Amino acid sequence: MNTPTQDHTKVNYAERLESIRGELGVSRNQLVDIIKISLSTINRIEIYNHEPSPYFFSQLRKNLPEAVSYMSGESDVLPELHTPVKAEKKSIHEGEQLKNYLRSHKISYRELGRLMGIAQTSVSYYVQTVNFQAGVKEKIAKALGVSEEAVFGVKTILKPSNQPEMDLFSVPIVQVSDRRKLSKEYLDNLLNSVGIEDIYSKNYFYVRRNKLSNEEVNRALVLEIASSDNMQPVLLPGALVLGLLVPPSEYGMLDRFVVIGTIGRVLVRRVVSNRLRTDDMLEVVSVDNNFSGSLTIKREDIDFVIELISIVDQPLR
Repeated sequence: MNTPTQDHTKVNYAERLESIRGELGVSRNQLVDIIKISLSTINRIEIYNHEPSPYFFSQLRKNLPEAVSYMSGESDVLPELHTPVKAEKKSIHEGEQLKNYLRSHKISYRELGRLMGIAQTSVSYYVQTVNFQAGVKEKIAKALGVSEEAVFGVKTILKPSNQPEMDLFSVPIVQVSDRRKLSKEYLDNLLNSVGIEDIYSKNYFYVRRNKLSNEEVNRALVLEIASSDNMQPVLLPGALVLGLLVPPSEYGMLDRFVVIGTIGRVLVRRVVSNRLRTDDMLEVVSVDNNFSGSLTIKREDIDFVIELISIVDQPLR
């Protein structure tokens, strides 16, 4: 079946998507998990009334088929929609247990980070975590030189296939020194390599679960900004920025800060004109007043695109 085609100027996609969410009784983040599409795509449609891409409709048809006719404008009748609602799990806040142990034993976050070989920021996220992934509590206790029970009260025995849900995701960091390696193939391998052993590495950054959907975490990474990116004062050299690897089917919706791999170069720029749907051209600029001029890139010259969505760490001026 082809993607629905209508007079798109008459379809208020934002209103229709909001109505679908209202009928389901879900948030945008929950809708992301239902139809398996990125949160940034949902936001573009519902906040800015962007026309949904063919990929959006293919995912909607696959995961919520009864909503396709209404969303596309073929029908003005909102169908009755249902989705199972998962009950929230009540559990002991293990991050609070860790925080209380560190406080009572006068151990700083920096010191625990040193003992574990991870960044202090990662320890800060640890103490905000409700339930740790399997093996993390054992790792913490080992670094502290005590039993797991001494910190958390009861030892957890779990198989990797039965891990409790974490409040945090670990995503890979692409440092300035890694830029020369960047390619679509390298990024795919990097994102596919994230596993339980990787979360203890300094090469990974913790991101709170409410910042990303389950679908988006598989495309997420943190990029270190270089002085040569010429993005001051918005992005300072050394800043760490959370981004999502964009599938080519969604290139036509790019409208913000991006990292683009093109013809042997990696550019950090702001999108000023996206004509990839009409004439396969994307115009980008730097925000540095001392680095004027725009650059137009052909679709065929794009190797990969990372859409930057939020700053997770910004150095002081």
